[in-house]
Amino acid sequence: MKLRTILIHDPHPTSLVVTRNMIHSRDGLRVGGESEDFDRLLVLGKNSMADMLVMEIGEFGEIAEADDAERGIANLAVFHLRFPSIPILVLSRRDETMYARMAVRMGARGYVMKHEPQARIADAVQTVLSGRVYLSRAATHHLLMGQVGVRIGIFRGFNGDVSRLSHRELAIFRLLGLGLSADRIADSLQVTIRTVYTHSSSIRKKMRLERSTNLSSLAEAWLHRTP
Repeated sequence: MKLRTILIHDPHPTSLVVTRNMIHSRDGLRVGGESEDFDRLLVLGKNSMADMLVMEIGEFGEIAEADDAERGIANLAVFHLRFPSIPILVLSRRDETMYARMAVRMGARGYVMKHEPQARIADAVQTVLSGRVYLSRAATHHLLMGQVGVRIGIFRGFNGDVSRLSHRELAIFRLLGLGLSADRIADSLQVTIRTVYTHSSSIRKKMRLERSTNLSSLAEAWLHRTP
C-alpha cells in the first residue's frame, strides 16, 4: 500500500492533535507536517511532497467573527494558487451551509465539519485523495443552488461560468469576491500591484465588463450569493 502524506493546518492546538491522531490511526496515511499559522503552512507546502492538505478556515479561536473565516478562505485560495497539485479538504467548526460553497469555489476539494464521526472524516480524506469531491448532502444542495448562476442587477447575463479565466485570473477574481483591495491581493499572491491590475483588466474583458467596480461586484456576487 502506498503511504500518503497529509499536511494539517489548524490554529486550534487541541483540534490539530485530534486530526493528527485520526490520520495516524489510518493505514496508508502519515502526517507530513503541521502548522498553526499560515506562513508556516506555506513553508510546508514548498518543502514537502504532500498528497493532501487538511485545513481549518477558522483563524482565531472557537468564537470568531465572520471576516476571520473569510480570511481563512482567502488563505485557502492563496495556497491553492501556489500549490495547485495539493488537494485541500476543509475540516472546520464553521457551518458548512455557510462556507462550503465559498471554500469549493476557492479551490477546496471537500468540506467536512469537525463534529462528524471520525469514520466519516476519514472517509472524506480518502475521497479527496482518490481525486473526488467530498461534501455532505446539505452542503451539496447549497453548492448546486449557487451553480445555477448569479442573475442579479446588472449581471443578469452571467451564468456563473468562470472557465475562461486563467489559473492566476481566477485566483484574483476569488480574492476580489472577498473584498480584498488590489494591494492586499498583490501582497497575498506575492506579485506586483501592476500585475494585479493587468490581470483584472483581462478578467473584465473576458466578462465584458466596463468598470473595475463592476468586476468587484460581480466577483462578490459569484462567491456569496445564490439566485
